[in-house]
Amino acid sequence: MIEKPLSVLAIDSSSSWCSAALIAGGVLAGEDMRSGAGNYSILLLTMIDRLLRDAGLEAHDLDCIAVAQGPGSFTGLRVGISTAQGLGFSLSKPLVGVSTLEILAAQNMPSGLVVCPMLDARRGQVYTCLFKQGPNGEAAAVSEEVVMCPEQWAAGLQEPVLLCGSGARLYKDTITRVSKAEHHFAPDMNERPRAAMLGRIALKRCAAGLIHPPEQVLPGYVRRPDAERSAVQRDLRKN
Repeated sequence: MIEKPLSVLAIDSSSSWCSAALIAGGVLAGEDMRSGAGNYSILLLTMIDRLLRDAGLEAHDLDCIAVAQGPGSFTGLRVGISTAQGLGFSLSKPLVGVSTLEILAAQNMPSGLVVCPMLDARRGQVYTCLFKQGPNGEAAAVSEEVVMCPEQWAAGLQEPVLLCGSGARLYKDTITRVSKAEHHFAPDMNERPRAAMLGRIALKRCAAGLIHPPEQVLPGYVRRPDAERSAVQRDLRKN
């Protein structure tokens, strides 16, 4: 029996860019990327509706919905994941959650170097992790996702890596100054996570049955949101 090619809707609002992509019948049918301030919840639904309409698909034709889980903007992550969950519940479709850092790493493969995506985490810090290319071409994490000062992270890298992402661009001079190895920097065009790559990753996972009910796909903040951190600090002062 020939298996039906899968259709995946992918959405990412983990950064200052908002993107959506549609893979229809196993092929990328379209991608929409927008930047700047705006109501991402409304924008995402508008982008999704346009992608489905242009591809001649109905929402119930989808096999799964993919969403970037972070790390990234706390507000953006909540919007993206709540949108994906809402669609999943209303359509009775499973979700695939993918790390934003993994998406960035995958966009910069194949590479003969370890790939080090860095996202600006504000407060002089970056979200980062190390990835190698796996046996099937996938981005395989070889370290934990962390949030830390770029100087501290770069100083601990003993071998050259390929750096990518908004944090790598922002702290390029600092990284170069403190590094013991001669690192490489990816082109600016690969510094933003793209929903098209998220969709490709999710397509493979969906085909392998690595899917989840909507309520099980949650944000991967890495660092506590400001509201939670403020509450902890208030409790500590009370004690």
